[in-house]
Amino acid sequence: MGCSGSRIASGDALVRGVSFVTVKGMSMRYTILAGLLAVALSVGACASAIMRSYMGQPLQAAMLDYGPPVNAFDMPDGSRAFQWVMTSTYTTPTTITSTTMPIGNIWFTNTQITGGQAISGRCIYTMLARWADARNAWVLYDYKPPSLMCE
Repeated sequence: MGCSGSRIASGDALVRGVSFVTVKGMSMRYTILAGLLAVALSVGACASAIMRSYMGQPLQAAMLDYGPPVNAFDMPDGSRAFQWVMTSTYTTPTTITSTTMPIGNIWFTNTQITGGQAISGRCIYTMLARWADARNAWVLYDYKPPSLMCE
């Protein structure tokens, strides 16, 4: 799966079109949890790796890639926190199932449509910077790891 990002649909336990089926003897809840853990491990903390790549660089390096931060505030130690918010929306796969049954000379068809729901997620990414007089810029030195669903 790499660092290309994963999409997890809660309830369906779908990860990029791969569904987890119940293992014999395991409840659906534990199967889903095991699947989510596998996805988390395979993703390899992508967002954290990207954020880590900006450490030691001026704030403008991140701004060139992600635009200006939506929030900035001073920390008690004199550093400053900068935050970016990213919202993503995707649609769950749609499945159409039809069954046709003859009764005498008449055919009856039952069609069931599932999926197609739009799911949105919001992620906040925070990086910390210190002012560097020599560079006349805020220099990134740390970040707050994003939530698991935002990695």
